[in-house]
Amino acid sequence: MGSVFSRGTRSKPAWYGKYKERTGKWKMVPTHQPTKAQARKFIAAAEARIATGKVGVEPVRQEKTLGYLADYWLENHSASNCVSHPDNVSRMKHLREAFGKLSLSEITAKRIDEFKARMVRATVKNPKTKKVSPRWSPSTINRILALLRKMLNDAVRWDYLPAAPKVRLLPIPEQSFDFLIHDEAERFLSWTRENAPHDFPLYATAIYLGPRMGELYGLEWADVNLDKGLITFQRSYDRPYTKSKKIRHVRINDQLNLILKEWKRRCPPSVLAFSRPDGRMRVREAEPPDFKDHIKDSDCHAITFHDLRHTAASLMVQAGVSLRAVQQILGHCSVVVTERYAHLAPGFQASEAERLHFDLTRGQVVPLAVAR
Repeated sequence: MGSVFSRGTRSKPAWYGKYKERTGKWKMVPTHQPTKAQARKFIAAAEARIATGKVGVEPVRQEKTLGYLADYWLENHSASNCVSHPDNVSRMKHLREAFGKLSLSEITAKRIDEFKARMVRATVKNPKTKKVSPRWSPSTINRILALLRKMLNDAVRWDYLPAAPKVRLLPIPEQSFDFLIHDEAERFLSWTRENAPHDFPLYATAIYLGPRMGELYGLEWADVNLDKGLITFQRSYDRPYTKSKKIRHVRINDQLNLILKEWKRRCPPSVLAFSRPDGRMRVREAEPPDFKDHIKDSDCHAITFHDLRHTAASLMVQAGVSLRAVQQILGHCSVVVTERYAHLAPGFQASEAERLHFDLTRGQVVPLAVAR
């Protein structure tokens, strides 16, 4: 029977074990176990392997660090598979700082929770207002945590790690969205048609069909078939694919068709349908420079350019378009995303709400004086 002993200190023991090999020679090995009980199990397992004719302690492979995994993952997975690769590179800085030098087995659920708590507690002070606010939003923290979870799961798949620790995201309540009501949308389009003729076709397409900003800015005339009344969204900005990496064919009605035909006759010479006045692509992730002024001057409440996408979805649902059709038009990955607009549908839950009904005249309590 082998033995176990520590060669470290009382506060930080280093457990070693001795066992007899098949040749009869005693061998001493480090067990790399945190407790004496686990070290004994380690030596017992080695002796059990010897009893079956195998090697006692198998050679220990050098464990990979998170820094190594980060480099490998970015080069061999993110760069070729992720639309969000630039964002992954940026988010990876936080993970490298917290876990970069640790071996993968040292990244425990406890350490991950401590990392998450540090990010939640971090604050930043506005130099002008002196107001202190959270440095990172819960959504930002969750994206970093989701990246860590993906990497650790891939490490298991690549045999760098036997099992991945649980990564719990922060709970985030569902966010409300804003949109132009029908009268505002009508007023906005009428005003921009007269006063912002270069941006009007862009706004009209955004409100009629609800594409993402990148899909609008990257749309080429080759993707617009006005004879068939069909637009194909298949790219975003300078990337040859959309956010969902799916090609989307969307029908356009006669009114938008006429708007785009007239725009095609007078637009700047460019392969892009909605270029800047000089024919170049609009600035990535930036709404048209005068968008906020256009909203204000057309007497609409303040919204963002992305809210035009919410406007399209909301007005479609209010007009009676099915959620399934809205999902396909906007390119949502699932109808579950589209269901956030369901409450705007005419008569939503009205008939269902009336199904629960009580006869309130039955079982009334009779006053004691009347009962006598």
